[in-house]
Amino acid sequence: MKWLKSHPKNRIALISDSDQEKLTYLDLYKTVKSYSYYFSENSKGGVALVNCNNSISSICAYLASLDAGIPLIMGEQRSMQNLIEKYQPEMIIRSESDASNEGYGEISKLSFGSILEISQKYKNEKNKPHKELALMLSTSGSTGTSKVVRLSLANLETNARSIIKYL
Repeated sequence: MKWLKSHPKNRIALISDSDQEKLTYLDLYKTVKSYSYYFSENSKGGVALVNCNNSISSICAYLASLDAGIPLIMGEQRSMQNLIEKYQPEMIIRSESDASNEGYGEISKLSFGSILEISQKYKNEKNKPHKELALMLSTSGSTGTSKVVRLSLANLETNARSIIKYL
């Protein structure tokens, strides 16, 4: 998170879709560290799943999972149940309005209307991901079956450097 701390702390880092919420770099750093703490405290070495949408909480969950070293699956609301069944995440991050009524597990409130659901069912040693795995991106799947693309931290860094160089 060094890059995040290197920005002027009072400059705006993120603006929500509705322009209702604005986060400075300092606020973004604090929020990411807060999420990262929750993730680290509740992880047993498995993966986390975020209901990925264009929101501040999704961005914070993504950055926090990288900071905490916890592999993250990014999926859309329509594919959440399939991703849960297939990858058995030990944590799910989603908005309060999208929360499951199925009793997935213990719930902690995060900021920006998000919650962290901690699985009681999938907290076991069998579901450990590969040590280099950082991110799993859900695709629509050309055959109609959703799949995931697995990326390491090195993949993400190389991609980010390539984008920066291009810009």
